[in-house]
Amino acid sequence: MSVTAERRLRQIDDTTWQMEVEAGNLLGRIREVTRFSWHQCTPQTTRYSYLREGLGQKREATLTLDRSTGMALSTRSNGKVREYPISITTTDKLSQTLALQCMLQRGDQDLVVDVADEKGREQERYSRDGEEILQTPAGQLRTVRLLREQDEDQGRRTWLWFAADHNFSLVKLVQEEDNQRHEMVIRSL
Repeated sequence: MSVTAERRLRQIDDTTWQMEVEAGNLLGRIREVTRFSWHQCTPQTTRYSYLREGLGQKREATLTLDRSTGMALSTRSNGKVREYPISITTTDKLSQTLALQCMLQRGDQDLVVDVADEKGREQERYSRDGEEILQTPAGQLRTVRLLREQDEDQGRRTWLWFAADHNFSLVKLVQEEDNQRHEMVIRSL
């Protein structure tokens, strides 16, 4: 069953940006929203929220990153609250693709993103996995493919394709886990 998704990025004021991703089909929907400002090549998240609903179930999480205290506060719809330290380079799961885009634009070879979510914080590493010409509904795109470096026992593999001729915008994402493959491909740019 296919899912339609839309990703939007807009500037709120002189320093604040908001990115939203909304995906859904007849069975449910997922919505992620992040607010951030830029610091060098890092989207400095102030607030991230996640909503997943379908088949009579609803799951929500909110993450607030307070730069003045150096702490993240995560609140989940099941009542779990978690607080943990962050750094100046910490961003959220949704904004990490913007950080990778910026790193690729700069020509960085070491692709490491400090990512916070409702469970905690981790350093996510990516390696260049080749270049590829993709045929997409948005047209033919010259891309750089990244592979997320993960432990073998995690059982998940994630690849991301960034369009070199379009400021390294994310144009494809594939995730394989538990004999399932999830793929997102850009339809318009």
